Amino acid sequence: MAEEISTFLKQALDELSIHRENKVCVISIVSKSALGENLSKVALLNQLVEKQMFTSYASMKKFDNCSIEVFFDADNQCIFLNFQSPYELNSFEFRRAESENYHQWWMDKEKQVVAHLLYLFSISQIVLFLQPTCRFDLSYLRLFRNLNYLREKCLTSVQDILSDITSVPKGWSKEGRAGCPRVLFLFSRPPSFMKPDGTVETRKGSYKKLAACLEDQIFRLFRKSRIVTNNSSISICSLPSKQSFCYIFGPNEEPKEFGREILSNLSCSDDKKNEYEDYGFKNFFFDHVDLAFSSGFDDNA
Repeated sequence: MAEEISTFLKQALDELSIHRENKVCVISIVSKSALGENLSKVALLNQLVEKQMFTSYASMKKFDNCSIEVFFDADNQCIFLNFQSPYELNSFEFRRAESENYHQWWMDKEKQVVAHLLYLFSISQIVLFLQPTCRFDLSYLRLFRNLNYLREKCLTSVQDILSDITSVPKGWSKEGRAGCPRVLFLFSRPPSFMKPDGTVETRKGSYKKLAACLEDQIFRLFRKSRIVTNNSSISICSLPSKQSFCYIFGPNEEPKEFGREILSNLSCSDDKKNEYEDYGFKNFFFDHVDLAFSSGFDDNA
């Protein structure tokens, strides 16, 4: 099972020593969720690698501060980082003293979010953003700009710290991070007119067209806001130019908690089961992971 990142790092040198010579891909997942939201990033990750990596929302304790859970998947040589933030309304508990100013309290939480995300962006090769709707959340633009600003402020200090550690590669100390992470966006709840009719292939074709439109929109916004530039060393993240970086979950493709999935399969027809088992997201995701292991990313070049 996953554990807190502080606990994981204390034990990492001993427990991961047998994997010292192996390449590892670090993947972070960030999400926003509405109250009662069905699409769970925990279920998404568990289903992705077919393991119970993270505790389901139904059984997990609520948290009131930002935190990071870690799971090392030795089979796929991937480290998964699950970022828990106030934007996850299903699991975040809003604790605030009555005398505390709400605006200041929320600003403090947003500072926590940016600080944690900068850490994740500094050590990850891939960052997944899971959204509860099928529209790009424009508030992410401000978030990414804040990340860029904070990185510029901290860059010199981080470079000095890393350069003093002999085991850290020179490229890391020069850039102040492990690399420029590739960002992938995952969307759920496609428009209702795309759901009910047509064959599976027709619906998937419609989803791909919508995903392509979202990619064009996001790419233009990120370029215009200078979140993504031609120089990866000054960009907080990257977007692939030759691979799709948006994925839309169909209504029967959204991952469920393990218990709910069993009940759902029992009540589904064979056609629905076949449609659900044809799980395109796994191929979408591991295409990026395989590239990270083989030649690495050459985005923003």
